[in-house]
Amino acid sequence: MYKKKIAARNQESDIEEAETIIDEEEDNMIPLNIPLEYQNINVEKRDFTIRELWNRYANRNLILEPDFQRHYVWDDKRASRFVESLILGLPTPPIFIAEESTGQWTVIDGHQRLASLFRFMRPLVSHVAKVAGVEVPWANLAPLVLVNLEIKKELNGQPVTSIKSSDRDTLLWQAKISVVKLDKDANEGMKYALFARLNQGSLSLNNQELRNCLYRGSYNVLISQLSDTSRYLNLWKKSSSDRRMRDRERVLRFFAFLHRMNEYASPLREFLNKEMKWYQDADPQQIVQFRSEFIDALTWVEQLLGDKAFKQYKIGDENKHEGHWVRNRYDLIYDVEMVGFGEFNRQLTETWGHASSYEKDLFKRLMLNRLVSVMTTETFVASINEGTMRVSAVKARFDPWFHEFELLVKDFSGTLDEAKTLFEVRQQNQNICGYCRNHVSEEEAVLTNINGIQNIAHIYCYKSKHKR
Repeated sequence: MYKKKIAARNQESDIEEAETIIDEEEDNMIPLNIPLEYQNINVEKRDFTIRELWNRYANRNLILEPDFQRHYVWDDKRASRFVESLILGLPTPPIFIAEESTGQWTVIDGHQRLASLFRFMRPLVSHVAKVAGVEVPWANLAPLVLVNLEIKKELNGQPVTSIKSSDRDTLLWQAKISVVKLDKDANEGMKYALFARLNQGSLSLNNQELRNCLYRGSYNVLISQLSDTSRYLNLWKKSSSDRRMRDRERVLRFFAFLHRMNEYASPLREFLNKEMKWYQDADPQQIVQFRSEFIDALTWVEQLLGDKAFKQYKIGDENKHEGHWVRNRYDLIYDVEMVGFGEFNRQLTETWGHASSYEKDLFKRLMLNRLVSVMTTETFVASINEGTMRVSAVKARFDPWFHEFELLVKDFSGTLDEAKTLFEVRQQNQNICGYCRNHVSEEEAVLTNINGIQNIAHIYCYKSKHKR
């Protein structure tokens, strides 16, 4: 899968889309760091009646929501067949549950089955919602009418109310479903490993969907909200967030690298798990701070990078010396840019507040030039093509950009002088490369000395002339 992504990127499709260039297969092969004393895990196996499960659900002690794991996707035919299996007393696969610290149960595997069952049972208790006048989790479930049954054909087209009360109690309310429950005190790494292993069977959940199961709380809610904002989505040229929660993972990556860059160690999934666990139940003040961190970084990206945000710049070659921006937007470029603005937000804000419009324009132009110079180095290019989430690769991306960013912000007057010099030399040479005599864009222009005279050059030409 990874090789296919690289090949697609090299072809540079005309379709502008977000692209992940993380070596996920390599990341998933790196073992989780689980202490020996936590490698045993206790689970409880027990049969529960449908009435017991329903009561927990109605009282919000069984978490089963549309955005949990994945959206409800079963059609009425498949849902009806499951209900028919229960009515016939046939064995069904167990439901996997994780117990939260609050005592609530979170459904890890079995969401589609339980949602289908509760859809069918809902008309029996719909009057309760009307009488109570309070919000209940099942109030918005669309009732299920059975269809395409193969054995109980007489129930086709029938709702649950068509079944005699005595039969409903025997065949449905008292029917039992096997439940496997993971204890709330289980080690988080072991929980993740267990659910990831389960995922390899029938779940097909990705890493962020698993986190959404395991780390429910205020932090998860914030990440979900931020990933769905129009400003964030606009930068990715998207109208809605990804149903498989990849946008949420991008938001989480920003926070994880911003909050604990020095703690990074592969695999990436464990690094992100720790961030989610640490702030799982973040207090309101922390949530306000985190929201501000993300929005501030997003604002700088909008103002200073615009439509070039999260894109890679590629230098030219022997056929065409001038470089170009690729069409796609990449996760690894997003990391570097967003976290850079998050890291230097305070210093940049202080500098920006005293700058004139002319100085802001100069700063913006030089920043883009410096960003291009960083992302076209051999080490940076290598870091986004192979072993992308190894510690060495992560450092190869972040360190040089942070170094350039610090110079840009710390010595603002020097930054403006350099920008003015670059602008003047470009004007003097009419934006023509001193080596190949072709046009040079401001973004990639390199200041160089040719025959004792200051000049500009393409990055490709400059590197070709200065090879050792």
